[in-house]
Amino acid sequence: MADRRRSIDGEGGAGFMNGPAGGKVTPASIVSEKTAEPGKSPVQTAWDRTRRIKGHVVGFYAKLHGDPPALPPSPFLGVSLARKLGYPETLLRTIPSELGRSIAPCGNPLALLDAVSGMTILNLGCGCGLDSLAVASEFGGSIEIVNADIVPAALRLGREIAALQGHRMAWICADAERLPFRPESFDLILMNGVFNLFPEKTRLLGCCREALKPEGRLLVTDLFRTGPLPEGFEEEMDAWAWCLNGSCTLEHLRALLELSGFALNGFYDRIEETDVFFRGTISARKEL
Repeated sequence: MADRRRSIDGEGGAGFMNGPAGGKVTPASIVSEKTAEPGKSPVQTAWDRTRRIKGHVVGFYAKLHGDPPALPPSPFLGVSLARKLGYPETLLRTIPSELGRSIAPCGNPLALLDAVSGMTILNLGCGCGLDSLAVASEFGGSIEIVNADIVPAALRLGREIAALQGHRMAWICADAERLPFRPESFDLILMNGVFNLFPEKTRLLGCCREALKPEGRLLVTDLFRTGPLPEGFEEEMDAWAWCLNGSCTLEHLRALLELSGFALNGFYDRIEETDVFFRGTISARKEL
């Protein structure tokens, strides 16, 4: 991949399968007694909230990737968005518009992959696999790519596009918080517009850490924020699906990574969206 990195802060297939790997991670987020629901403990209230959010997000993306999509067209989706973010035109021209309508990257991490022959990459929350298709177009079968998503319709679209392009890669329906892979299976885990969909980020990071090889790398492209969420956002469930409510400040993210056994290598390609939100990519390495 072309080297366009710019540091802003700080320095496949069946052979991987095993039983669910939950990892040793912290329990549900701490909820104060004042916010706990009547008759429920703070921890139970937190788990119920997490289930509601995850259920809404899964339903949202099932509609997005449906045939036909059950959500209206948006300038924040599709091949036109990927083109705006700098994905290779040679790749985008091979994706039929009816298949690429639900492409939804938060950014373009391709120049930061540091991909080399022989690597094993997990594209977690892959959607229809745009980043995987880009890697396969450059490296062919010399890199093993596993795509995982909880939404079957997204995987179906990804398989169709990959088949049209002649790429062979694994497509697995799985929850990112219960990854069905043997420990230490991957050199790199990529999440593009996925990290913010999860309320329980330490659980997600714990599962990723378990799936990575020693000193394996985590690459997260998403929205981040400069401070508190705007008023009213917390009650808007679609703001979770659009990666807004689950966004972190860089300080919070650094603390989450350290808590989960990762060292932050750097933050790259900051793009301001509003006074509150900005896009970017973080690279972190699994600590031994």
